[in-house]
Amino acid sequence: MNKYGLTEGRSQVKLSPLAQRIVANPNEADKQAALKDLVFKIPLWKDIYEKYGSNPSVQDIRIALQNITKIDNIKAEQEAEDISKLYMDAVSYINDKEGNTMYSQANETAPQGMMTQTAYRNIDFEDIHIKIPKDDMNSIETAIQLLEMLKKKEAKTEKKEGKRPKE
Repeated sequence: MNKYGLTEGRSQVKLSPLAQRIVANPNEADKQAALKDLVFKIPLWKDIYEKYGSNPSVQDIRIALQNITKIDNIKAEQEAEDISKLYMDAVSYINDKEGNTMYSQANETAPQGMMTQTAYRNIDFEDIHIKIPKDDMNSIETAIQLLEMLKKKEAKTEKKEGKRPKE
């Protein structure tokens, strides 16, 4: 957390000003800007975002991995899907509720060639909130897999507590 600017100190850890802007900020625009700052502390995410925007294809991620990290094509191909999922999760924090990137929300000029609007589908059920790009079967499949993992986890918890799992 210290590496990403969320905490300060070693023996006595405290929230950094960046973390305070994220956690205890009543100003939503400033909170979103702080989240953007946090996400872009990861140079790979910043580079991908500047080149491909908030919804790159897995192929775009593979190309970025090769260009930015200088890994070979085979390694980039192996890592692209996992990196893509991590990237999409990270940039989801810098999009507002309408799916606009922070560049359009803050009325800044987006880097040349960047997509400034991405349509998202929000899926809300009780305390579960999922945000996925619209018309993206990979995202839908990922959401299904996450829900299946949640279902298995809940079944294990109920089994430990002696409850009968729901079908």
